[in-house]
Amino acid sequence: MRWTRSAGHDGKIERLQRVSLLRACRAPELQRLAAGGELVHVPDGTVLQQDGDDVAWVHLVLEGELAVTPPGGEAATGQLRAGDLVGDMEALAGRPASATVVATTDVTALVIGRRQFLAAMDTCPTFRSAEVVSLAGRLIDASTAASGAPGRVYRLPARRPSRSPRAVRARRTRPAPGIHPAGVARRLVPSS
Repeated sequence: MRWTRSAGHDGKIERLQRVSLLRACRAPELQRLAAGGELVHVPDGTVLQQDGDDVAWVHLVLEGELAVTPPGGEAATGQLRAGDLVGDMEALAGRPASATVVATTDVTALVIGRRQFLAAMDTCPTFRSAEVVSLAGRLIDASTAASGAPGRVYRLPARRPSRSPRAVRARRTRPAPGIHPAGVARRLVPSS
């Protein structure tokens, strides 16, 4: 893989703050993530990840676009843009690359070693939560694409009106009408 270090390492934190995946992260979390990574420039046409290869790096795309081609696929089926991660699923699962990813434009990315990425997941709870949400969305998208169904919108059920803690406690401690707890126990225990 050919990439060059980007000039201006001083702007790592500012660039990370603009990434939607990291917007909720606090400054110390971003500093730990930036310290474990290196800004790089990836020229158009560069293969970042080849299907079946071991994944040693996770790329956080800051600028540019990449095409994703599944195993055995001739045409790209997905596209990654600023804010997306390349190699994160493989790093988390400890598996080889599941697709080939090629830069379709010049790309600027923060390259993070697999070990540093896993450490960031452990020490940055906001980053970990954002990554889990991102992975869940990608899983839903892949499932929808595989089923051939038009894009579905998954929504959480509407919340019921909240109840006071006192009412909830009372409901838990009160037996159902017409049933006495001692009577239930007597019916369950065989008589002698």
